[in-house]
Amino acid sequence: MDALKDIKDLVAIPDFSWMVLLIIVLCIVGLLGWFFWKEGFPKKVQTPKEKALSRLQTLSMEDAKECAYALSQWGVLIVDDANKEQFVILQEKLYRYKYRACDTPLSMEEKVLWQQFLGMNYANV
Repeated sequence: MDALKDIKDLVAIPDFSWMVLLIIVLCIVGLLGWFFWKEGFPKKVQTPKEKALSRLQTLSMEDAKECAYALSQWGVLIVDDANKEQFVILQEKLYRYKYRACDTPLSMEEKVLWQQFLGMNYANV
């Protein structure tokens, strides 16, 4: 009988599986609640003028050809009486880039005109 003294009694192992299940359920409920909460708000539909302005503001000024084509496509949508002459001047300056083979950045004068044109339109949207 002395040889059996090294055997210890059974030890209770704590079971945390219910906590894991509870955390998973709470995460799923939270994600579903967040999803339905976000879907409940009406999405703001942009007007064509707002779309055009955001498109022109995100253009890179390092590609003058892209700026020239975007101005002729999107700039027409945001022109009004207050900025018409600014638009015409900028369009004349950028016209020469449309048919060039190489991509060059805008000059400083053209960048200033571009920023002024977008600044005038930002106030009108």
